[in-house]
Amino acid sequence: MKRFLFLFVATMLMAMQSTGPRSDAGAAGDTADEIHYSITGPTSVTFDWRGTPTTISFGPTTSYGQTVSAGSPNITPFSSSGPWREAKLAGLQPGATYHYAIG
Repeated sequence: MKRFLFLFVATMLMAMQSTGPRSDAGAAGDTADEIHYSITGPTSVTFDWRGTPTTISFGPTTSYGQTVSAGSPNITPFSSSGPWREAKLAGLQPGATYHYAIG
């Protein structure tokens, strides 16, 4: 389990560093920041962010392939104004690299 967790975190970090903003990103008011993720199981991750975008696209390539709608998280920071969003990505393959884009 520890090896899987390390591989998953390492591939997620590499994917985040190699994935830039989508070319169809909206105006400055339609951006996401304070992006955080939590590993919630062996094949799932929950992303949280601040901003107006309400979807996250993800997949094994930069073409993504899957989109999940975000909702309002149950707990929000009191030190930063929102809106805050949360989306759970499930059915991920262990050891695989994923790319993602918010918005």
